[in-house]
Amino acid sequence: MKLCSIDSSTNATGMCLAIDGSYSSHIFIDHHVIKDIDERMNIMIYDIISQLQKWKPDIVWIEQPQGHGRNVAMVRKLAEILGAVRCWCVAKNKEYYEIMPSEWRKYLPDYSQGGKSRNELKTDAINYVKNKLN
Repeated sequence: MKLCSIDSSTNATGMCLAIDGSYSSHIFIDHHVIKDIDERMNIMIYDIISQLQKWKPDIVWIEQPQGHGRNVAMVRKLAEILGAVRCWCVAKNKEYYEIMPSEWRKYLPDYSQGGKSRNELKTDAINYVKNKLN
């Protein structure tokens, strides 16, 4: 069973592949240097779909965008990424799930998210993964 998890962004996207519950591979797609948002989104979506084609996951988890006080246009662009990934999953008959960051962090053993700001949670989660999975 192959699971792909995606932390998408309009500038850079992280993707991770687990096979039968164990880490297999990851990729960091960084296009922050492309200033034109439409060009950057087209390239980002193309690269994400290309990686899905390469890995051929059975299940895809993608982080649901959080729109709390954020730029509505950016949330819309993130929704475009979700739509493209969902379309790939539907076309390939793969399972697709959108998951809130607070939800996937619940699955981390020995991880506490209470009382932390969004930025603290993001930094802590990155450090947790680096320390636990190298």
